[in-house]
Amino acid sequence: MHIAVVLRVVPDLSDELEIDDTGADIDREWIGLKLNEFDDHALEEAILLQEASGARVTAVALDGEGAERQLQMAIARGANDALLVEHDIEGNINSRLTADLLAPVITELKADIVFTGVQTSEDVFGQLAPFLAGVIGWPTINAVHGVAADGDRLVVTQEYSGGHAASFTVAGQAVLGIQTASKPPRYVSGSKLRQASSAEI
Repeated sequence: MHIAVVLRVVPDLSDELEIDDTGADIDREWIGLKLNEFDDHALEEAILLQEASGARVTAVALDGEGAERQLQMAIARGANDALLVEHDIEGNINSRLTADLLAPVITELKADIVFTGVQTSEDVFGQLAPFLAGVIGWPTINAVHGVAADGDRLVVTQEYSGGHAASFTVAGQAVLGIQTASKPPRYVSGSKLRQASSAEI
């Protein structure tokens, strides 16, 4: 099984935010950036599946400030490969455009399954997983909080409001919007990050 994990770099909301001159966005010139929290969980869930079933994990990120560092972190955590997707788009890239940029890459990778965080601070409606699935032509399950290997299939647990959940068996290609990993994302030591800094991306 080959899992592609989408990593997105987002503004650090613990920093002081200012509105830009257009009045429609934050001023991104000096804002701190970090890995999207839900994508962090998606990566952890993929690594857990790798450890349990021998799955191959490829971390994928759109080129931009901080993206290469997050791909190095993914390698340090156990991803087999890391892919930086180059593009010529200026400014903030929304989920619809992200899906268009990633779809041919996912197809070329011949991934069996895609994990992405259920949402970001700039995509609170959780649109990337369904948009990406729509462009590729795969089914999707969002708000996932557990994935387990069952032979060549996956058992996916989806969370609903009111503490309810349902389990689905995924027997083919799909895009999963991960809400929480089965275990908290692991800590990466400085020495592992230094080793990963020389990894080919």
